[in-house]
Amino acid sequence: IQAIIPDVWYGRKHGARLTEIVLLVDKSESMIQSAIYASIIGSVLASLNTIKTHLVFFDTSITDMTDQYSDPVEILFSVPMGGGTDIKLGLDYIRQKIRNPHRTILFLISDLDEGGPVKEMLESAASLVKMGCSMHCIVTLDDDGKSVFNESNGQKLADLGIPVFASSPD
Repeated sequence: IQAIIPDVWYGRKHGARLTEIVLLVDKSESMIQSAIYASIIGSVLASLNTIKTHLVFFDTSITDMTDQYSDPVEILFSVPMGGGTDIKLGLDYIRQKIRNPHRTILFLISDLDEGGPVKEMLESAASLVKMGCSMHCIVTLDDDGKSVFNESNGQKLADLGIPVFASSPD
């Protein structure tokens, strides 16, 4: 009997589908341009019926726009910008919201200037990673397209295995 035995499978495995994307956006004043891009990306992702997309803004409080992001312009005018930065608060909020961490990608969009204890922020990030959430940190860009962020905190997140990078809207 002759048989063909596949060496490599291509395609999608039904059980490996991504179920949630989280955009966690720092809404301090230095983050205005990144908030605009995140709002637009969130609106595009909202049109994907098979992926639950969370759009959450934070400073020292949480503004969850998850069910309200069909119009990016509306979001830009409804989310007040400015204030301090409490990344830990945002991470803790997300940890309570995600349903299946192993099928979730979290994008933290921030300049990483944590206003609270950095150690606690890192513990919250490590907790999400330990749960199985795939976390990525997109740092801010200035008007010239150069990344601007707290490099020390970026390195500490990278040491936890969290990719930290700049990305233009293109």
